[in-house]
Amino acid sequence: MKEKLQDLLERVKEFLPRLKELPALLKEKATNLDFKEILASLRTKEGMLRYGLPAAGVVVVLTLGLWLMIGGDDDSPPEPTEAPTESIAEAGSGDPDTASPANLPPPSGAFLLQPMWHWSQSDPTFQGTGFLIRDAENDPLALTAAHYLTLSPHPPRRVTWAAVNGGQVVGTADHSRGGLGKAGGGDPIDLREDLSIFPLRRAESDAPIPAAMILTLDERPGPELGEAVWLPDKDFESSIGYRWRGGTVAKVEEGFIALAMSEALIPGSRAGTPVFSRRTGHVIGLVSRITTNEAQKTVAFLTPLEAIKQRLRTLDQVPLNPNGQP
Repeated sequence: MKEKLQDLLERVKEFLPRLKELPALLKEKATNLDFKEILASLRTKEGMLRYGLPAAGVVVVLTLGLWLMIGGDDDSPPEPTEAPTESIAEAGSGDPDTASPANLPPPSGAFLLQPMWHWSQSDPTFQGTGFLIRDAENDPLALTAAHYLTLSPHPPRRVTWAAVNGGQVVGTADHSRGGLGKAGGGDPIDLREDLSIFPLRRAESDAPIPAAMILTLDERPGPELGEAVWLPDKDFESSIGYRWRGGTVAKVEEGFIALAMSEALIPGSRAGTPVFSRRTGHVIGLVSRITTNEAQKTVAFLTPLEAIKQRLRTLDQVPLNPNGQP
């Protein structure tokens, strides 16, 4: 095939001098073309050299261009017609979960929530991140971390839950399931209490919650070491409210799960973000802290899945504002 192409290019080069005469010829004849004279002259050698070869050169060049655009009959494999489904970089330290029987994509659509906290003695604030699940009775629950709420000397009166993309309000809450939770930490690290769950209050006039907003907890007790995960990194400029980041489960303890992230994350306002297994596509925990280790790699610490399930077994609803402060 390379020899054929080279031979064809050599032939085109022979016609190029004749092609240079074509613009001048057209300009000369544009106002008074005698097609009968041209056709008659093509029967002579001089006419073929003057008119026929330049025209044939045009045809050859056009044919060559079309052939190059369409492609020859070589044996090279065709280009892929679809973009790869992988949308994030491979996980950082640790091997990706290539041995998994399934490597599922993450949920699609907008599901991250931005909580707005209404305080008893201060202006509302936007802190943390949240998401929705359903309990055994199919009622919607909003989840987030708890540690940033403990920094205030006064408890919140109420919380409004809105989509990160566009701010659509999906509900409010003035009670929590089993209390607001605690900051967690300590040595050894224990983040099981860094969790707040809120039964969602909705008016009859509220639009139905989109199905894509309701997430599913993993049925397993927790992820396995080395399992690859997805983390939706909150981004208000994104049309869906986040960008996907990859990571690998680096440590699994009773009190926390540690992820080795594939790229740096901004710590602020990410607490409460759900993390998804690439093996099952379901939630395995929520972000408690994001930090950088000695190797300058981003590490995310999660409130573990089993702690979420244990809190869900608590049916007690505790008011956020038990004293009725305005």
